[in-house]
Amino acid sequence: MNAVPASPALRAVSTFDLVVTAILAVPGLSHGFVALVSYLGVVTGLAAPIEPFSSFAMFLVNLAGVLGVCWNLAILRTRADLLIRYNIIARWAVAALIVYYVLAQGMSPVVLLFVISEIGGSLVEMRARRAR
Repeated sequence: MNAVPASPALRAVSTFDLVVTAILAVPGLSHGFVALVSYLGVVTGLAAPIEPFSSFAMFLVNLAGVLGVCWNLAILRTRADLLIRYNIIARWAVAALIVYYVLAQGMSPVVLLFVISEIGGSLVEMRARRAR
């Protein structure tokens, strides 16, 4: 399995993803994250408060966080070219989902900040692959 060079930018992007997914993985921290997004939306006047999530919805948030932690650890540890190629595709899919939920489902536009991190992260990963 070919490894992509571990540039400081690639490490930073992967570490950021690991931290965010770890927050989503932990009950309590994930509630705080949702509360922060809600607060920012209200304070900026961009969105109404986010309604409380059902226990099942929070379970799915935590489950996605656990899977994200595992995925990001695999990328950080191996820097496998194939995983990074999959991650580039996944980042664009996540960005598209965020845009869809903001525009079509009325989700808080505060989460559009993550579109920047997803696309920016994919560009860092593409550059690291090319450097190989």
